[in-house]
Amino acid sequence: MSSFRVFFKSSSVVLAAGYFLVFGFLSPASAVTITPTTAVPVSLGTFGAGTYEITATGIVSLAGPVGVGSNFDLDPDGIPISGVTFSGYGYFNPGGADFDAFSGGANGPAGPGVNLGALIGSLTATPTSAADWFLIGSSHQITLNSTATIYAAVNDTFYPNNTGSFEVTVASAVQPVPLPTALPFLAGGIGLMGFLGWRRKQKDAAD
Repeated sequence: MSSFRVFFKSSSVVLAAGYFLVFGFLSPASAVTITPTTAVPVSLGTFGAGTYEITATGIVSLAGPVGVGSNFDLDPDGIPISGVTFSGYGYFNPGGADFDAFSGGANGPAGPGVNLGALIGSLTATPTSAADWFLIGSSHQITLNSTATIYAAVNDTFYPNNTGSFEVTVASAVQPVPLPTALPFLAGGIGLMGFLGWRRKQKDAAD
């Protein structure tokens, strides 16, 4: 196999690998469904060092079926969708609440300042204190200094009667460089270098 063909083939592999690294890892991940029936965190995936945008949509109810009867429906920020009418929990209106008055004023796993029913995140599978959690809500940007797994759960004090779900996605917050426009020029340059190297070798052999 000539040096030109070896060089060109190797260059093509490098280009393909570079394209995959830039565009493959920056594509949005599939949505993960988070239900409010347990405090056990669910993995959203493992990600390399970088900055990521976590987004969530959906509705959860902290008392019975979503949209039925009690009307205890909350968005990912823990804010009532149309006003809480469940007996004794009117204090959740209008902006949510970080405590359960019927559980001795208890906070959820994320501690005070984070609404019950809100989507919360952690970088450990076994969080042991409020310090291990952070608020995701409807949108949260996080920077990882090294490879880590991101987990999520719903913040609450009592889970058995909860329903609904949040759909959560994690995507790179870094906009990819538009390499496809430059790739033909790069490939052409590499090809020209290979051709010139081949010509030089042929000339040296002839001499």
